[in-house]
Amino acid sequence: MQDSMVAAMQFWVKETDIDGYRCDVAWNVPASFWHKSIPQLKKMKNVFMLAEGDSTYLPKSGFDAVYPWHMFKIMEKIAKGEKPATGLDSINKENKTRYPENTIQMYFTSNHDENSWNHADFGSFPGDVHAPLLCLPKL
Repeated sequence: MQDSMVAAMQFWVKETDIDGYRCDVAWNVPASFWHKSIPQLKKMKNVFMLAEGDSTYLPKSGFDAVYPWHMFKIMEKIAKGEKPATGLDSINKENKTRYPENTIQMYFTSNHDENSWNHADFGSFPGDVHAPLLCLPKL
């Protein structure tokens, strides 16, 4: 099955020239699969690998980016007044030792899982925090 999954992933890189993968529930897939598949994909093209998960083994297995769920959870507590904003400092300090140096952390305030199961868009953060925002890079 793992060989078939790798072949399917390679197909999309080869036939459609995709730039990468966002791997849902990546934390629940054995590290051995990621150690096998990601190097094979990156031999074909330097694909960007985003893991939906925050397990430390994911970037060590070849993922470029992770979803830092622990940061999301502390932001929820800060928004509800259960923790001070300085709680972000402790998470940032922890992340410096948690992940390899070049791991990208995809911070978020909304996620399809949180929206489906925990009503995050309307229950996690007070007020209208998910109103559309235009975020442009600084030139």
